[in-house]
Amino acid sequence: MSPKVFFITGTSTGFGNELVKKCIASGDKVVATARSSSKLSFPDTTKDNLLTVDLDVTQEASIHKAFDTALKHFGRIDVVVNNAGYGLSGEFESLSDKQIRTQMEVNFFGLINVTRVALETMRSQKPCGGLIQQITSIGGQRGVPGFSIYCASKWAVEGYTEALSQEVSVVYDPSQRRNQTDIPFSSSPTGISRSNLLSQVDSAPTGPAAAWTLARTRSQSTIISTQRL
Repeated sequence: MSPKVFFITGTSTGFGNELVKKCIASGDKVVATARSSSKLSFPDTTKDNLLTVDLDVTQEASIHKAFDTALKHFGRIDVVVNNAGYGLSGEFESLSDKQIRTQMEVNFFGLINVTRVALETMRSQKPCGGLIQQITSIGGQRGVPGFSIYCASKWAVEGYTEALSQEVSVVYDPSQRRNQTDIPFSSSPTGISRSNLLSQVDSAPTGPAAAWTLARTRSQSTIISTQRL
């Protein structure tokens, strides 16, 4: 298989960090992003297979700049992995409005903004298409005491992704006011690998290796696809 270009958010630690290593070890190319990318370090990499870029998912200008830098370096993006996020813990009544809004800004609105630019990028590149993976959690499937707002952010991601995966099965052309189906975009909803939000990445039921395999399998055809992981 020819190398694919992965654009991964939140690669400082945990799942994102391990996924970068898996992609590199498998012969793919990676755009590894973090708020302070100068702190990122991965073994056995060169400028030909790794680009580290600053990215704050809460800042739209930062998102556009990261995608532009990636495209200038590698020419295209095949897989976007929305991994950036964190878990806000504490009983609901003790949480401030600022804490709650920041959790949603990072875990949900940040993911939406990255996804929007990813879709624009994948539609415009030649050949068109690509894959978007959303990293969710068991907290997006059930309520966990002490993590009410974290769970709310992940439930939001689940609902958004389920709807979007159906929307991208066709492309709406506003100029023609019709659904245009002759462009090869479709959706590929898949099963969900649920990471234990209280554990390290190695304790996840599937982990980065399975995520890479799933992305590689789905990204062989020219489609825009969304996956919940």
